[in-house]
Amino acid sequence: MNVVMPRIELPEKHKVQLAQKHGVTLQSVRNALKYFSNSDVAKLIRKDAIKLLKAEAAKAEKLTA
Repeated sequence: MNVVMPRIELPEKHKVQLAQKHGVTLQSVRNALKYFSNSDVAKLIRKDAIKLLKAEAAKAEKLTA
C-alpha cells in the first residue's frame, strides 16, 4: 500500500517570500510545506502559502475571464 504524504507545492519565489516574512530559513519553509514540522510557525507558513496560491489562482482566473 502506498502512502501519499500531504504537501503544498509552491514556486521558489513564494518560498523565499515566506522565509523572509517569518524569519526562517528556506529549509524550514520546505519542511513546513511538506508537513515534516508542525510547529506554530509551520502552521502559519502553510496558512500563508495557501493564501498565496489562492491569489495566484485569482490572477489566472481574471486572465481567462
